[in-house]
Amino acid sequence: MDNMITNALGFNTPIYVPNDVDDPADDEYDADVNVERPNEEAQRFFDLLKETNTPLCEGSRDSKLTVCIRLLGIKSECLVSEYTMDLITKLMLDITIDRPLDLPKNYYEARQLVAKLGLGAKRIDCCVNGCMLYYSNEFGVDDGALLECKFCQEPRYRVTRNSRSVRRKPIPRKAMFYLPIIPRLQRLYASMQTASKMTWHRENYERRKMSDYLTSRQVWNKVKDIPKVEVVGGVASKPRGYGQTHNWTKRSIFWDLPYWKDNLLRHNLDVMHIEKNVFENIFNTVMNVKGKTKDNDNARRDIGLYCKRNELLLVETSNGKLLKPRANYTLSPEEAKSVCRWVKEVKMPDGYSSNLARCADVDHGRMRGMKSHDCHVFFQTLLPIAFSSLPQHVLNPLIEISQFFKNLCSTTLREADLIKMENDIPLILCKLERIFPPALFDSMEHVVVHLAYEARLGGPVQYRWMYPFERFMGYAKRAVKNKARVEGSICATYLHRETIYFCSHYFKDTLSSSHIRNETETSRPVRIHPLNMSIFSLPGRNGGGEKVLYPGDKVLYSAHVHLLINCNEVEPYLQMFLTQHTSAQINSEFPAWFKEYMYQQTPATRVIQHLRNLSDGPKSTVKQWHTYFVNGYRFETHSWSEGKTTVNSGVCMKGVTENGEGDFYGVIENIFEIEYNYLDYKKTVVLFYCKWFDPSNRGTRYDSKTNTVEIKMNKHYPL
Repeated sequence: MDNMITNALGFNTPIYVPNDVDDPADDEYDADVNVERPNEEAQRFFDLLKETNTPLCEGSRDSKLTVCIRLLGIKSECLVSEYTMDLITKLMLDITIDRPLDLPKNYYEARQLVAKLGLGAKRIDCCVNGCMLYYSNEFGVDDGALLECKFCQEPRYRVTRNSRSVRRKPIPRKAMFYLPIIPRLQRLYASMQTASKMTWHRENYERRKMSDYLTSRQVWNKVKDIPKVEVVGGVASKPRGYGQTHNWTKRSIFWDLPYWKDNLLRHNLDVMHIEKNVFENIFNTVMNVKGKTKDNDNARRDIGLYCKRNELLLVETSNGKLLKPRANYTLSPEEAKSVCRWVKEVKMPDGYSSNLARCADVDHGRMRGMKSHDCHVFFQTLLPIAFSSLPQHVLNPLIEISQFFKNLCSTTLREADLIKMENDIPLILCKLERIFPPALFDSMEHVVVHLAYEARLGGPVQYRWMYPFERFMGYAKRAVKNKARVEGSICATYLHRETIYFCSHYFKDTLSSSHIRNETETSRPVRIHPLNMSIFSLPGRNGGGEKVLYPGDKVLYSAHVHLLINCNEVEPYLQMFLTQHTSAQINSEFPAWFKEYMYQQTPATRVIQHLRNLSDGPKSTVKQWHTYFVNGYRFETHSWSEGKTTVNSGVCMKGVTENGEGDFYGVIENIFEIEYNYLDYKKTVVLFYCKWFDPSNRGTRYDSKTNTVEIKMNKHYPL
């Protein structure tokens, strides 16, 4: 706990602590020794240490500060009201026998104590029209004392009945909340929990040559002489040299910033919205959605002006109406309805996407209400299958741009692959321009050219796109309790969550967040012995009801063989067995050979005894579940997944096939917990009993163009 206080307040060096921090005047020390009294910040540090180190009662591990932190953690996780928190604190006081005085009386008292660990926010008055901020700083700006806007002369404060009263604080017409970034960065560098992550780039930096593009200095030399746009008589004039040495119509105002010319990544393009807009343009055009397709009458007129595709020109009929011929890049109404019916039936694992079936409108052959992540999943995964009825010369460029975004959104990016993507994306867009009308290609399609280069500079897009911010704003809106002060409520919620997140580094057992997207830390196994086998130390937890049954000798023997060949401690003995036998004999002879070899070893050390217990085989009864969670993923048996909108019974793993190493695809039939006969304590391991499909070309086919795998469900792999 002392480490948390030290990291929160930035005191990382030894400090003289007075004898009594409550009454500095009563301190007794040698007058000849010059002792500096603590300043206000240091005194705050000592007060928090005292609150931390004083237990609530004899034998208790909790202090007043820890109890307050846990109370605020409950509020942050459950989003309950302050009135509910007051009831909880009152209940704690009523049921406490000793009635310790250090318990918080209400939520306000708990919040005030924990707030000392957090970082502040500044409230700044604004002009009601957004012209300026009433703010003073150390750089010469002195607008904090103004009573009206210096641009539009609107008053700063509201006019109320008691506005002239000296005692009453004036109410601003508009205000904003500013969360200073510098102390928050200092907190990240000061805390031992996050300092290593903040310095990772500096310690692991590898200098790369970016010679394929102009340097920041070369770009500045080109634009520094271009004047800003001048407006004369309401008409903007174009800068000198336009159409001769350059095609720029103006110089961006960002070039006035002193650091702008030194930036390599000047525009951090948001991949989330770019991908969504590109997908919607393509999808609505191919599905021929009325009112949203880019293939309208005006687009066909543009084709007559700019393209030589006479088969797409508007045709005037005998009655004077214009007929728009059907293009080969659009689906017929029946094909569009077929795509929607397929989306209605498609199933995906939990957490992979939202329920896309709710968006499919089969009657009208269109998709409605698709969110950004829905477009992300459809564009990268489902589009090559959904549009497979298109002609190949139309489908292939669509698959290529789908794969471009899929590779761009990978968690691991390689520089050689990004360079190849930079060279390929202009060709992909040119292929699309030869197929679709010019109206399809707005600014969104053109900024795609820069995404691979920005990934080379800025790293994976997961750290730069808008998904985390959109998710947080959804959380902040749901946490608003005071509808009359929405901005202030959101700011208070953020400060509250920020403090709790910092404290969670030091209270992992009591403040573990329930909103973790990848559940890597689970409650199982409870106890790990230092001499325990690696096969018995796997994380995971079960879900649902539990059954105890006898699966049969065949299933138990197959599970035992699987455990032996996947146990790290048994690996040397497996290699020894293969020097005398073939790999085809592992399943039939290795368990008996291993057991005989272990019981011949002397002396029987602790490790040898563990291996002997393992060689004896599992118990005859097993525990069975229908759901199991591993590393943030949910697995279910095939029978339990039937009838649901999601499917979590599919598995894929590496294995040895007739052509070497390959992928095995299967379906989980049962989830068993196997227990071994150990005398000291319980030894269990959870196994998925699966039905595997044929991994050869007869049952599994990989399409490198669409990056999909087609499996024949009636071809199984014999075990």
